[in-house]
Amino acid sequence: MSAPLLTDQAGPPTTSPARRRAGLLVLATTTFVVVTTELLPVGLLTPISNDFGVARSRVGLLVTVYAFTVGLTAAPLNHWTAGWPRKRLYMTVSAVFSLGTVLSAAVESYPILAIGRFLCGMAHGVFWSIVAGYAAALATPGRSGRTTAVVFAGNSTALVGPGVLAQTPGSK
Repeated sequence: MSAPLLTDQAGPPTTSPARRRAGLLVLATTTFVVVTTELLPVGLLTPISNDFGVARSRVGLLVTVYAFTVGLTAAPLNHWTAGWPRKRLYMTVSAVFSLGTVLSAAVESYPILAIGRFLCGMAHGVFWSIVAGYAAALATPGRSGRTTAVVFAGNSTALVGPGVLAQTPGSK
């Protein structure tokens, strides 16, 4: 069922190796950004707490709100957007995620930060369904494992960030 949708909505498979590499780089980069944004508050609990004058436990709720938002909205939003052209959906999800990230970075109040995290969480579940489909579309025959590894290298790399931030002298 999903293979015809992928072909119809993601466009014809890219034949140029350079375009495939570029597509994989975009996907790896966006997975890095999404996972970094998801987990960044973990490594910055104290600085965020100090900046907004709220308890660290309340800042930790930013991670919880994000996770619950993803869990509660992923299936309904994927169902609602199932008929959208993949490229349009990818661009829309990227725009919503970017808006939430910029809002989170630019705010000066905790409630607005929570709204930014909520927007990012809504885009998150839809984002992963798109990434998996695009990764499959970019894979050359017999190399789907390698293609998946390249795309998810962004994910793996992003998992290192919060741990490194937690170890920095100013964040304890």
